[in-house]
Amino acid sequence: MLLKDLNGKSICILGYGREGKAMVDAIREFAPEAEITIADQNDQLRVACPELSRRAGCELQVGENYLENLKRFDVVIKSPGIPPKVLATRNPQPATVTNSTQIFLEEAAARGATVIGVTGSKGKSTTSSLIYEILKAAQKKSFLVGNIGDPAISHLKDATLNTFFVQEMSSYQLMDCTVSPHVAVITSFFPEHLDYHASASRSSVSTPREAYKEAKSHISRFQNEEDFVIYDVASAGAEEIAALSPGKRIAAHAEDLPLQSMELKGEHNRRNGA
Repeated sequence: MLLKDLNGKSICILGYGREGKAMVDAIREFAPEAEITIADQNDQLRVACPELSRRAGCELQVGENYLENLKRFDVVIKSPGIPPKVLATRNPQPATVTNSTQIFLEEAAARGATVIGVTGSKGKSTTSSLIYEILKAAQKKSFLVGNIGDPAISHLKDATLNTFFVQEMSSYQLMDCTVSPHVAVITSFFPEHLDYHASASRSSVSTPREAYKEAKSHISRFQNEEDFVIYDVASAGAEEIAALSPGKRIAAHAEDLPLQSMELKGEHNRRNGA
């Protein structure tokens, strides 16, 4: 789904955090005819952000009833901080549910930009920063986005041919995606955030650990044969996720990178650097 596809439709931004704010701005710029409603549990949002109705022309659905009647919207754009159980318990379900990560990946691909997605239980922030600095040193037009940068969707105007986005991707951001970045980097895997993912467990994904791994796997699962996945060979979980990609798989070996060549110290940073 591209932002232009939202023109003339009724859109619900579910959760008004940093990504929700960036999404409102992006829709206003690229789909000005869309009707936006912000649904958030924070009942003070109307007072705290009066500019929403004035500047952005948004309706507000806040407080304890913020999940009411979501089925009336054409599209619900869920913020990553909203647990899966929030929508899983709604009956009937909204017609279409997506997220800003999915929209950005589709927009970037359509515009010819390259997204390097980085995930892992540990090391993803360091690895993302290292990749970004390497691209800058090579004088490539690049942006660091995601958890440690600006929301990716806020850089949509910069998404052009020969532009690189290094995007740190959490399991929260990946779990609802049905597209993968052109280049996927997997630093490590071990169970984390199990409370969040517990509500995503279903018959095919029976435990919170499996739900967490399933979410992480979306960084490579939807790649094609022209894509790349780079993974830490020392992490069995990372290797299993990489194996889901039909693209070119590249194993990173920490021993191939001399520790003395790095200013960052420690074996964990050696693995991140590799």
